Amino acid sequence: MREAAEDITKAHELAPESGEIEALLGWLAKEQGKYSEAVGNLQKAVKARPRNLLYLYALAEASDQERGPDADAAGTQTDSHEQRD
Repeated sequence: MREAAEDITKAHELAPESGEIEALLGWLAKEQGKYSEAVGNLQKAVKARPRNLLYLYALAEASDQERGPDADAAGTQTDSHEQRD
C-alpha cells in the first residue's frame, strides 16, 4: 500500500486539479483510517465530477466513518424524541 500511496502522491503533484487523483487519494486515506483527510480529498473529487456516483458514495461513506459509530445512534434518538413531542 505504501508504494501505491507514493505513486498517487506523485501523480497528484503532476496533476493537482485531477478529480480522479483526488478520489484515489480519498480512497487511500479512507483505507488508512484517515477519515478527515479522505473527506477532504473526496469533496474535491466530487467538486470536479459532481455526477460521479462512486465519488458521491465514497464521500458519504467516509463522512459517516468520520463521525463515528455513535453519530447514527444519537441522530436516531433525536428523531424519535422529536416525534413524541
